[in-house]
Amino acid sequence: MSKNFITLMTLFILLFSSSVEAMIHVVSAENFYGSVVKQIGGQYVEVENVLDNPNQDPHLFTVSPKILIMIAKADLIIYNGADYDPWMIAITSNISSNKKVLIVASLLNIKINTNPHIWYDPQTMLIFAKKITTMLIAFDPNHSAYFLHQFNQFTQDYHALFLMIQKIHTQFDKTPITATEPIFNYMSDYLGFEMFNRRFQENMMNDVTPSPSDIQAFEDSLTQHKVRLLIYNKQVDSPMTKRMLSIAREKHIPVLGVTETLPLSLTYIQWMMQQLKELEYALQNEG
Repeated sequence: MSKNFITLMTLFILLFSSSVEAMIHVVSAENFYGSVVKQIGGQYVEVENVLDNPNQDPHLFTVSPKILIMIAKADLIIYNGADYDPWMIAITSNISSNKKVLIVASLLNIKINTNPHIWYDPQTMLIFAKKITTMLIAFDPNHSAYFLHQFNQFTQDYHALFLMIQKIHTQFDKTPITATEPIFNYMSDYLGFEMFNRRFQENMMNDVTPSPSDIQAFEDSLTQHKVRLLIYNKQVDSPMTKRMLSIAREKHIPVLGVTETLPLSLTYIQWMMQQLKELEYALQNEG
């Protein structure tokens, strides 16, 4: 065997062994969690999201073979919990023990029968990001410095969100508002708003028709100008929502549409900031 041949084989082995490192495969049931994972993991993670379309009602989602294939190859599986995505329970109960599963509601000690829209609580993503950083380091300790740097950058960027919340709280503390569903309620509480018609919202969230008295109370809050803003879910189209929106517009009460799913072109922080700016504009220009 010639020296040239041995040299070529040695070079081939070295090149092959230095090929691209295996990435951490992550599947997130909701794309806002997946977005944060990608921000922290960067080039060292491959993230696939299940609920990824802000123009579709997430409550109408059904599991497909494609989703099962995605999860089968995942190293880390993330979902909201608190009965928001119950279809994930059945899927993850049958996966191999070497896969990691992170339930965000459990991380925050949020129980079933609680408002599951926990990503609208501004503290949630900071806690989630810290946990994800720890998990990625455990998967890939060689790039721990990178993950920590990305986490620090994320927390620095997050400061702008808290400043926006503080600004709106100062301007509009105790402002009376209402909503057709409790999607925005965690954020609303941080902003210091007085939220009307909570029982109506819970029924709508659970696909239960509100009682006649709750419907009347909601309409009265609009027609009698007890509230200064109506928040609704852009992803859910129902006759009841249309009815309340129509009354609000007729009475010149501002309306704000929010989504459950992250718009594809935005990061989580950008998404929250955009909606807060729209809320501020609506309250400053009511009437």
